[in-house]
Amino acid sequence: MIVRGKINDLKDFFVPLPQRQGKCVYFYRINGYNDAVGDFIGRYFTEASRCGTVIDGGIPNPDQKNLLYYNEMLGQAFRKDLYFISSSLKNWLPRLTPDQNRTVTQALHDSLMKLEAEGKNENMQKNAYIKFMCWLYYRFEPVVSKIGGSSVPKILYEGSVTKYELMMLSALCGCGCDIVMLGVKGDEAYRKSDPSAMYSDELSLPGLSAFPQGYGIAYIRNASKEKAALSRLYGSTNIKNIGTNTWTEGKKPFEAVLTPAKDRGSGILNCFYLVGGTEDKVSYAAKLYELRMSLLGQGRGIYIVSGSMPVPDNTQIQRIKRVNYTSFEQMISGLTANISYITDRELRALIIKAFTEILRDEKSRDDNLNRLSSTAVYILCWLKEVFPELYKGYKNGDVGCFIFLGNKCTKNEQLFYRFLSLTPTDVLLLDPDLGAPLTIADERLLKTDHEESMAVFEYPTDETGIRVGTAAFHAERELDSILYNDTGLYRNQQYSRASAITLQTMYEEIPILWDQELKYRPNFSTENNMVSLPVIFAKIMGVKDGDIGEYWKSVRQLMTEDTYLIKSAPHFTVPEPSPIRQHIAMFIQNGKLKRREIREDSGYNYGFLREEAQEHILDKIQLMLDGRLIKDQDEGGRIYQILTVALSLNKDIIRLIQKFDFTKKNPKLIYINTGETEISLEDTTVVQLLSLIGFDVIFFVPTGYRCVEKYFTALPFTEHQIGEYMYDLNVPDIAPPRQSQKQSFFSKLFGKK
Repeated sequence: MIVRGKINDLKDFFVPLPQRQGKCVYFYRINGYNDAVGDFIGRYFTEASRCGTVIDGGIPNPDQKNLLYYNEMLGQAFRKDLYFISSSLKNWLPRLTPDQNRTVTQALHDSLMKLEAEGKNENMQKNAYIKFMCWLYYRFEPVVSKIGGSSVPKILYEGSVTKYELMMLSALCGCGCDIVMLGVKGDEAYRKSDPSAMYSDELSLPGLSAFPQGYGIAYIRNASKEKAALSRLYGSTNIKNIGTNTWTEGKKPFEAVLTPAKDRGSGILNCFYLVGGTEDKVSYAAKLYELRMSLLGQGRGIYIVSGSMPVPDNTQIQRIKRVNYTSFEQMISGLTANISYITDRELRALIIKAFTEILRDEKSRDDNLNRLSSTAVYILCWLKEVFPELYKGYKNGDVGCFIFLGNKCTKNEQLFYRFLSLTPTDVLLLDPDLGAPLTIADERLLKTDHEESMAVFEYPTDETGIRVGTAAFHAERELDSILYNDTGLYRNQQYSRASAITLQTMYEEIPILWDQELKYRPNFSTENNMVSLPVIFAKIMGVKDGDIGEYWKSVRQLMTEDTYLIKSAPHFTVPEPSPIRQHIAMFIQNGKLKRREIREDSGYNYGFLREEAQEHILDKIQLMLDGRLIKDQDEGGRIYQILTVALSLNKDIIRLIQKFDFTKKNPKLIYINTGETEISLEDTTVVQLLSLIGFDVIFFVPTGYRCVEKYFTALPFTEHQIGEYMYDLNVPDIAPPRQSQKQSFFSKLFGKK
């Protein structure tokens, strides 16, 4: 019998038996987890699958068929002497060598003697013996047939172990097997079978915590299969790791990038930097120019992007071969076939590994395979774009350099830059303009910040192409940062993102708040470059004191030059023929707008608006759909009706949105309905969308009828009962004040009109 020993390190499990101190074997329980333990269990699982066995959920008791076969082969005779057990094993497990037979015989005999010492009668000992023999035949024959060699058979067990299972495992340990038991739920179940922990040792390491949720042999098996499948993709089982920023201590970003690969150390070493601001505005552009020239002088592959990566067009996307995938591994396997143009075997393996890792990381946040596949297609399109320059003339050990200059970066672009940082590429992100800092979340990224800010619109690639802001321009930007940073002052169109919040007001507060700039209203804020727009959304019912003249006067007083007036229902219609309607089904998938398709469509009529205004409209359309704010959105194709209306706003409303500055006065919509006609689905859609965009909206309903509620899922407005209901009122001529009627600054100053 082989003695049980204690380990000094988890690696001891993988030492061949002749090289182990005392030629011992190990039997350990693991009841806690850290990364090192996770790596060990993964490796141990592989070894147990190859040379041993993996037990998930316990060892099943022999069934009727097992027992019948045992009786047929060995009969009902039982003695607990060594000769009887050895003779039975020769017939039962004929593959065992004489030495293996002798070892297993001794282990079974010792187990039976323990039962006798515990006071178990002969019948109980016989039942245990038959159970052990069945387990040996049906579960452990491949294990015991390998004992006695240099490589120690391994058993990995997860489950609530019973006493007889524990005796069997202990016997196998004595025969020469390593055993690891996973206590994913702690040690309590084990202690019920072995209160004094005499059969095994508990692994004690610093920093152990509870196992991750869902961890177990099934999890390990899936991870192992996935790892093996992905390893086959790489075309290599020994892919080098890339040391990102592991060698750059004490170096400035430009200095690190210019360090030749051979001078960085052993292995593949790259750097990943984000540099905000500039040390010296006067020489910054020249330094950029010199950096590029120095890289070219080293013979390095280099690719430079100014502003943003070009969005792949339909032709580029269609060149990426893909199908509908049912698993992550299948997706990776299918998509990586598109990079067969990379002929260098090592480089191709490194790029496939980087591609897999970045998508696996994204999968941990969003495991929708369709969205993941779309993201992967963007990365593959961009890789094909940059590859000829970035890896031109690639030789083993080369490191290319990718430089991005700008401060606006889409989610897909961020993933692409992080992907490149996992390849033999230096990635240098430059954001000299501190007005809107570039942010990328990656723990490997090193950030360097400088206090001075300047605008550089394009990376200077020749001496005549250096385009920078003038001294006056930089002075203005610095003054901007002083005047418009947490001071309550705002420059024109300072913010591009906003979220509307509806104010709950008294009726008497509406005329007070109505013509105020948004920044003076309650709950206005500008946190994280997002403006909170406190808007009014109200339904006013009845006529105060029954005074019709005063009623229309109060409405007229709310009319401003930025007010859109509706005097009867219904109002909004989609013009026919509608160029947007024929393609509407192509603009949405799984409830999400396909913005690129929308904006590239010939019927899209918001393309002339400011970029920020277009994105704001599309954001709020998406918000309206996500919130299902229009009743029965998912029935009968209504979502397509809603989207058609939302993309068909008329010119007057579009102009109000184009003009809208989130920190100043907001546009208005006044909807007067004096009759019995309910407002239409189209009207409801436009009103709801405009409120989300930031319009103040008021329904004037002197009749008090429920004529505006029909298509709202939930009432988004505050209702005000101000007087008696009146019917069949005629709406007088109410119009916004003309611009010519307003006094100019100089007219007010000199008292002239």
